[in-house]
Amino acid sequence: MKLDRWALIAEIASATVVVISVFVLIIEVRNNTDALRIESVQQASNLWSEVNRSIVEIDGLADILNRKFASEPITPEEDLRARSFYTYALSIMNNNYNIIRSGYLSEEDAEAISYTLRFAFSSVPLIRDQLSTCEECYTEGFKEWIGY
Repeated sequence: MKLDRWALIAEIASATVVVISVFVLIIEVRNNTDALRIESVQQASNLWSEVNRSIVEIDGLADILNRKFASEPITPEEDLRARSFYTYALSIMNNNYNIIRSGYLSEEDAEAISYTLRFAFSSVPLIRDQLSTCEECYTEGFKEWIGY
């Protein structure tokens, strides 16, 4: 066999390997994108679960929040604890807003998380009041998105 035949066979083999490599890369990128989407959903869910868990686990917080929500009198220290919790909840909402904006979530996942956050925001007016105390504390667009 002449050298030019070997060169032709080598070119065909290398072209085949390149095409196979491109398909493998496409599959890997798709898998990575799916993994990022799943991780983003889990992160958003875990953050919101942490907020709910803290209401139960922090000593006396549930009672303080119930009394504050019912407009019953609370001490200045209890008011500070409630406001600190609302600030914490808002920071979690802001983090979830950033996850939604990242583009890793499917439309359905983003909408589900958006609905949960907007419902929480609209159903607890005290969180709305806390948001007004810090104009620069949140990502640009967050207040409008949440319905402030």
